[in-house]
Amino acid sequence: MRHKNFLLQGDIGIGKSTIIRDSIIPYIDFVGGYYTQRVLDGEEKVGFLISPIKSKQDYVLNRDIKDLRLKDKSRLFIFKKPNGAWSFNNEVFVHYSIKYLSKGLQDNKKLLVADELGGMEFQNDSFLQEIGKILLSQVPVLGVLKSSCNFRKLKRATLLETSCKNLEQFKSFLSQRAQVILLAPGMDGNEVVAQVQAFIKKSIMVGN
Repeated sequence: MRHKNFLLQGDIGIGKSTIIRDSIIPYIDFVGGYYTQRVLDGEEKVGFLISPIKSKQDYVLNRDIKDLRLKDKSRLFIFKKPNGAWSFNNEVFVHYSIKYLSKGLQDNKKLLVADELGGMEFQNDSFLQEIGKILLSQVPVLGVLKSSCNFRKLKRATLLETSCKNLEQFKSFLSQRAQVILLAPGMDGNEVVAQVQAFIKKSIMVGN
């Protein structure tokens, strides 16, 4: 394997998280880490929730706000206020993302999922140190890296303080440690799926 880690990058809605989820499901007992769920109120997107990789039944990308329990709401790291402005809780994302990735390591999972990276958490130096350690561990990471375009959209919408410099520095760190595939409109999705599935299979089979 040329790179131990494998990340997808591309515009919002192009299918990065769906590719990872669908590819992971057959091997979910061997996988740890986290993913983000869109929280909907009807058809309107009103927040994002960070959730652990646990089971096929729990691994859903959309949640209705009416179905959220109180303990679920404690994992909301992005939410829309009544006035329509977006609010972020950086501490929630940093805490749970590192918690779920670390638990995957402790549980001797064969593969970790980090869906996604590249937003407000890059303000936090301790997060960058911890995610760096995880990417350098013996366990492969499969994830989503926010594109520069999506990062700028996020920054404008939320007055995010993180600079693009943080993202570019992290991408430089990744360059020798991960294969990053940029998904673009018109790209052969089947080829990307095949690459992701091959990466997962190879990761799961190591040590078996």
